[in-house]
Amino acid sequence: KGSLLKVFEGHDSIINVITNSYDGKFYVSGANDLNAIVWDSDGNIISILSHEDPVTALSVARNNEFILSGTDTGRILLWDVAGNLIREFPDGHNSKITDLHISKDDQTIYSFSGYSFEKFEYTLYGQDYTAFIKIEGDNYFKTWDVDGKLINEVVFDRELSSSFAFRPDHQKALIGYTNQTAELTDLSGKNIKHFYGHHSEVIAGAISPDGQTIVTADLGAIYVRDRKISYEAFYEAGNYEKLSYEDMLHYGIIQFDDALEKFEGEELYAAATYYQEASEELDHENRVIYLQNSLAMLRKLNKSDTTVDYLLKQLEVIQQLKLLDYRRRLTRDAERIHNNLLSQNDLQTLKRVAGFFVASANSLTDNIEMSNRSYSRAAGFYEKIRNEFPDENVDLELLSIYNSLAFNLLQSQDFREALNIAVKGVDLGMYNNLIHSRWAIALFFNEQFDEAASAITGFKDQTGFDISPVVIDQLQSLKNEGVTHPKHEEIVGIVEGL
Repeated sequence: KGSLLKVFEGHDSIINVITNSYDGKFYVSGANDLNAIVWDSDGNIISILSHEDPVTALSVARNNEFILSGTDTGRILLWDVAGNLIREFPDGHNSKITDLHISKDDQTIYSFSGYSFEKFEYTLYGQDYTAFIKIEGDNYFKTWDVDGKLINEVVFDRELSSSFAFRPDHQKALIGYTNQTAELTDLSGKNIKHFYGHHSEVIAGAISPDGQTIVTADLGAIYVRDRKISYEAFYEAGNYEKLSYEDMLHYGIIQFDDALEKFEGEELYAAATYYQEASEELDHENRVIYLQNSLAMLRKLNKSDTTVDYLLKQLEVIQQLKLLDYRRRLTRDAERIHNNLLSQNDLQTLKRVAGFFVASANSLTDNIEMSNRSYSRAAGFYEKIRNEFPDENVDLELLSIYNSLAFNLLQSQDFREALNIAVKGVDLGMYNNLIHSRWAIALFFNEQFDEAASAITGFKDQTGFDISPVVIDQLQSLKNEGVTHPKHEEIVGIVEGL
């Protein structure tokens, strides 16, 4: 059990980041009060680095000669320990800096702008609510020299998480994504290895000082992975015991059929995970084979052990096979697993599974049918929580799902179901402009013009806010996607006249 040693007092607002010098002689904290404070180990203030914006990232040079800070507006600034500004980098980022690193020789700087969450508290009709709003980064990873000259920049085509980690040689970085994966990449952005098995977006990562252990974290768990021993090292050692089960499969010491027959429990799970991860580097035909191998192992595993991790892993593999247009027996498998998970009665398990389906839906933007199915399943779990755990407020989570699902259904022209989902969102009683707008649009597409007009005017009567522009904007978005009501111009005229 840890004991509190000291409290450092000096900030007037939320602290976003804390770091320390490599020799442990001082600490630096950054906060929303526009300050970064340098402290000695006794909690005395050495200096205050005054910013114009909230401080969101910090890093200290190994020689203690300078401190690097990043802000929520994308600025990067270099300071001495005494609090004097040395320079500002001329071209930072277009959005919040979420992480900064300095190379071992203190000559190279790495900056990163991924997504983050900001806490937002509000009161509506006497009810207090707390929301965590997702703030998107510019998805850039930039390399600079210490004078602020841009050396290289890489933009990623997937939404990045809020932090990254380096191998000790600073030649490779561990990047997390919102699609439940992480990857080891070189500084040009070229992928070296993918890491799967997460159940929500990857929010953090780290690499051990010896570079042999990789740690990632999602919203519900921490994952520790040892780097595989190289074939050269294995051959030199001449000892099979030094190999992991994944390596035995990789080097052909154990074949799939033998592993499927002999492995049990964690051994079988490790083998299934190997086939899933290794499939990423293969062509379509062989990727299907490897995923089929993984699925066969997980089916065997889940016959005797319905651990949530194993069930969610099987759902991941099923989803990947469906995306490859392989569907044999998959729907039945997925339905059985879903029903098993829905029968769980532990609150944290239900929340974790709901989060898994939300993350899955968010990662399937190119397959709206599968995305809608995942949103629907996530809603089912949150609805169960709402009914069986009334003290656990999940209304915001449900509202977010209903908003996304209703719009997806409008895009796929399932107007009746879009109306049903929008009504569920409205019935939460939170007077959210988006869900009420989608309710009105769904009513229009279901030929209920009077009810749609009443939905728009009723929202303004209750909140004082006119959602007419929001409705028109969403109608235009649908039109851009090829979804247009035959009486589009008439509907726009009705909305503008309210």
